[in-house]
Amino acid sequence: MLELGDSAAAQASLEEAVAINERVLGPDHAGLAQVLGSLANLAFTRGDQVTSRQTHERVLGIVEANYGTESLQYAKAANDIGVLIHVRVTSRSPSPGSRRAWPSTRRPAAKT
Repeated sequence: MLELGDSAAAQASLEEAVAINERVLGPDHAGLAQVLGSLANLAFTRGDQVTSRQTHERVLGIVEANYGTESLQYAKAANDIGVLIHVRVTSRSPSPGSRRAWPSTRRPAAKT
């Protein structure tokens, strides 16, 4: 039985849904965008910025191919990427005492 808050089980379920949708509908079908968006959002909440960004960009490509760049679906997908970027940028310089949403991408200074 699935427990609320079990992100590993949620990921497995979403990955299974993606696989079924890809097999039944094809890898570029518009119907795949919603489940991929959910998977991208889960990766975001788990702190996996690379997977989240890549998956959101895949959604954007699917939406663009199916609806064009002047559609509401495209605007939502582009907005989702913008939110991801905004959170990452604003979390790089947190206020004192706050927790980072993303790990720093800066390397430690070399010791001399």
